[in-house]
Amino acid sequence: MLTLKLISEETERVVKGLEKKHFPNAREAVEKVLEYDKIRREAQQKLDTNKQQANQFAKQIGALMKEGKKEEAESAKAQVAALKADGKALEEIMEKAQQDMTNELLEIPNIPCDEVPEGKDAADNVVGRILTLRNLVARDVRDFEQLVGHILLSLLHDFLQGLAVCLEGCYLSLSGFCFLFLAFFHQGSNLLGKLIGLLFVGV
Repeated sequence: MLTLKLISEETERVVKGLEKKHFPNAREAVEKVLEYDKIRREAQQKLDTNKQQANQFAKQIGALMKEGKKEEAESAKAQVAALKADGKALEEIMEKAQQDMTNELLEIPNIPCDEVPEGKDAADNVVGRILTLRNLVARDVRDFEQLVGHILLSLLHDFLQGLAVCLEGCYLSLSGFCFLFLAFFHQGSNLLGKLIGLLFVGV
């Protein structure tokens, strides 16, 4: 959440930062915050003045009663009561302005650094697009790895079946075994090469 201090001292920078993020009605939102703060501060100043005046009248009441100036003392009491009533109303205004300002601040996002490119989110800038592409490639690689695993298992299964047939039909020499293994390995390499070409080259 942005601070009131930042909005007050660097209003234009905040507005430009929000507009860079495409935050709707950025200037209006900032101006609302400043207006609520103004209402709160003005109410606070009036309340402080009222309290000072009420204290002055309260001090006079005792002295006036001692001097027998009852009517003036009653008038001072009435002034104190009126100031207290005004003070209560001012406190309500302050509380409402504070609450409205806080609610508005909660709706406003933080502004980006000056180096951040314009956009609603990461997908709107170059870095975001690169990250998105990387995620897609990573997903394709995982799928490719699973496919390669299935192919290798299938080739191994075929190799073992071929070996079993050879062992059943005749005696398989060491050179014959190596030839059979290389034949299946060569076939698997060609198939994997084609798959890689289709995935990454598109041919």
